[in-house]
Amino acid sequence: TKSMASHWYSSEYLGEKVLIVNCPNIFVNDISDIMTATTKYNILITYSIDEKGFYFSLRARNGSSVLPVALSISPKGGGHVGAAGAFLSHKDISSHPIKDILFPVN
Repeated sequence: TKSMASHWYSSEYLGEKVLIVNCPNIFVNDISDIMTATTKYNILITYSIDEKGFYFSLRARNGSSVLPVALSISPKGGGHVGAAGAFLSHKDISSHPIKDILFPVN
């Protein structure tokens, strides 16, 4: 798993403790399956970056919902309670609150 993901860490977003994972898009589904099965977090946010922007894949478990998370990232975000997705361009992420959890300042 470590070789598939660039980094991962916990944070808080929309009042929920979440696990954030950065990985290449090709590994998003595998990483999501592994992390939701082996960690204590009810919400997992995986993201990948390319020349167009940031792609978010969200997973939930134990009755949590990721749909509000997807919609908070982008009005075009969507999916269902257990799995959802969203996209932000490089321009849009610069002023979005999620930037603070993706790139925390120590």
